[in-house]
Amino acid sequence: FFSIIAKVITGKVEFSNAFGGPIRIAQMAAQTADINLLSFINFLALLSLSLAIINILPFPVLDGGHIIIVLLEGILKREISPKVKIVIQNIGFIILLLFMAFVIYSDIMNFKQ
Repeated sequence: FFSIIAKVITGKVEFSNAFGGPIRIAQMAAQTADINLLSFINFLALLSLSLAIINILPFPVLDGGHIIIVLLEGILKREISPKVKIVIQNIGFIILLLFMAFVIYSDIMNFKQ
C-alpha cells in the first residue's frame, strides 16, 4: 500500500491506475468471481485489509486520526478544545470527500474507455 502511494507521489504510477473506487472494485470483483470462488474470497479479504489499513492512517475523520488526537492529548496532558477538534475533523472530512470525488471521477473516466 505505502509503496503504491510512494510511486504515485514520484510519478512512477498514475493516480487513476493506483486507486479504484466503487466501479473499479466491482469490475475487479467480477473478474475474480469469474476465475473461481477462492479467488473471489481472496479478493474480498484483500479489499477488507486495504480498507482497514486506510482506516488507521493518521488522517482526521478516520480512526487513525482519532488515535493521533488521543496520543497528542496524552502528551500534552490536557484535552484539546472541542472547537479545535471539530475544525480538524471538518477539514479532514472535506479533504476526504474531495479525494473520494476524485477517485469516483477517475473510475467513471476509466470506465468510459
